[in-house]
Amino acid sequence: MDQKKVAIVTGAGAGIGKAITIRLAKDGYVVVVNGRKSSNTFEVAKEIQDAGFECIGIVCDVSDEQQVDEMFAQVIQKYGRVDVLVNNAGVCPVRGLDEITSGKFEQTIRTNLFSMFYCSKKAAEYMKRQGGGRIINAGSQSSFRQNPQMIEYTTSKWAVRGFTRALAAALGPFNITVNSYCPGTVITQMQLKNAEEYSSMMGITVEEYFKVRFKEIPMGRAQTPEEIAAFVSYLASDDAKNITGQNIMLNGGHVMC
Repeated sequence: MDQKKVAIVTGAGAGIGKAITIRLAKDGYVVVVNGRKSSNTFEVAKEIQDAGFECIGIVCDVSDEQQVDEMFAQVIQKYGRVDVLVNNAGVCPVRGLDEITSGKFEQTIRTNLFSMFYCSKKAAEYMKRQGGGRIINAGSQSSFRQNPQMIEYTTSKWAVRGFTRALAAALGPFNITVNSYCPGTVITQMQLKNAEEYSSMMGITVEEYFKVRFKEIPMGRAQTPEEIAAFVSYLASDDAKNITGQNIMLNGGHVMC
């Protein structure tokens, strides 16, 4: 990499987002760690800096367009460019229809979808001037199926699938690729919290829940955050420069299409 390229990763304070920032830093990118909580955001940024990589942390609620604009202004002022945007921020509430209020539904959609729109629109503005870039969105295997206990999440992830394809068509002429990675079961704090809720509904232990879950997966196991990060690294690389508009599942074969 002749010139240092800059990658922004949203929702990077833990789990998959953290793994992606670490991987991209190792790939040679200057990494911008974004999170909503200052403690997690700066902790991850410090970990990457202590490993000898260039990195900054920016606290920003990406569901707020003004905060997104301010984050990008800060990045451009410091580095002058944005080469990769990973829209990883998201929430995954588990609740039935009767528990969903209009406010809860809107907040999930704003976090999982509007944040992508705000960040992608701003990133594209700079990527067009630079002659290209990569936008990589967090989809899910829920982008391809339905879940009655995750109505908000499922709705948002189906929307991400369409957003990714439409944005890829719009930005292709500017040498900007847009793809989404669609994980299945990845053991993170978010996944463990959801597993606790599901196992409680089913009247079984968390361990029993995962045994049932893994039997549904041809590969027989969960994916790791590092495996997801490795694929994001590929999408960000020159090797993937002609791949765009794709929503690619990384789930051990749990859902196929």
